[in-house]
Amino acid sequence: MSTRNARVAQRATVPSTTLGTIDRIEPITQRPQGNGTGAVIGGVAGAVIGNQFGHGLGRAAMTGLGAAGGAVAGNNIERNVRKTVVGYRVHVRLDDGSTRTFERTHVGDLHVGDRVRVGRDGLHRT
Repeated sequence: MSTRNARVAQRATVPSTTLGTIDRIEPITQRPQGNGTGAVIGGVAGAVIGNQFGHGLGRAAMTGLGAAGGAVAGNNIERNVRKTVVGYRVHVRLDDGSTRTFERTHVGDLHVGDRVRVGRDGLHRT
């Protein structure tokens, strides 16, 4: 084998630090601020449920606790329902065994299992 062919063969067996496979794509979500609708509905429902327990001052306390707990729960439910995808994390397992993670606003035509090249300007399908 010539020296040139030996160098080419040796280079081909070294794992690449710029080539790899997309291992996972996960959405990046954002929970918006509640507009108050969930808190109001939750507070009313919590007060109605809390009013069913206790007697006298205990009933008033349970109504207040139910209203407060319902408002918090309603606000969280509203925020979870309205959350939006603001980007994606693309996890790439490089041929040398290391992993890299890239954040992108759109994944375009990238899919899990695609072969990609990592460049200065991001990911490119090979």
